[in-house]
Amino acid sequence: MQSSDKFALLEYMIGENFLAMLAARMDGSTGTCRESAKRLLFALCDFLTDLASRCQKHQRQFEPLMESKIKSVVREFLLEGLRKKMPAAKKADLELRATMASWAVCGATLDWSRKGTPSAEKFVESVLPLIGPTLEL
Repeated sequence: MQSSDKFALLEYMIGENFLAMLAARMDGSTGTCRESAKRLLFALCDFLTDLASRCQKHQRQFEPLMESKIKSVVREFLLEGLRKKMPAAKKADLELRATMASWAVCGATLDWSRKGTPSAEKFVESVLPLIGPTLEL
């Protein structure tokens, strides 16, 4: 197996594992934008906490690949929600909002996962008001 195949497999596995965690968190959701954003943040917290517990610190070389894949999944999730919420909005505007929010959410959650504090609940409650204007929550 070539190294590019290994990286593609790793990227696929990261995406699938995160999507499974996201689907589990979304189960039973009422579908409101704020609740979906909150559940997304908790899924990210869960995923990164789980990943950190299974990966050794010297394996941080894979962090950029993981971060890129997670940003992509989060962006698509947010973009889908924005399209439903604002069907008349320009495609470029929705894509920009989804990109900005996904980078902000992923960056903040990665930083949180490295520090381990505050609790996931407090972290999520502090992030929601910050991304709210971009997502029009």
